[in-house]
Amino acid sequence: MFDAQGSQHVVYRGTDSHIHELWWYDNWHHADLTNNSGAPAAAGDPAGYMFDAQGSQHVVYRGTDNHIHELWYDGAWHHSDLTNDSGGAPTAVGDPAGYMFDAQDSQHVVYRGTDSHIHELWCG
Repeated sequence: MFDAQGSQHVVYRGTDSHIHELWWYDNWHHADLTNNSGAPAAAGDPAGYMFDAQGSQHVVYRGTDNHIHELWYDGAWHHSDLTNDSGGAPTAVGDPAGYMFDAQDSQHVVYRGTDSHIHELWCG
């Protein structure tokens, strides 16, 4: 549930390796988030969360380049390569999970890296 809009959302990786969203607001809608944001194709399944402090939606996934990518919505869809933006995080071999931490007004993404360690990317 995305409280800021009073809507429900489902994200998934399609057979086209794009990240798709279904959302309910009066009826069901569909969007190709990969096309809408100019993001690269997905190799793994996405995870979504909302960030209350910003009133924004976030989707994280492992791309075909094994980087962790983030899509976020603040009125339009945007893309970031979190692996590049982090300044040296290892590439991923597992799908990420993302969440917000209200007490610190922060966002976190965890995933398994090529070194078989669990890594965390965060901002806040």
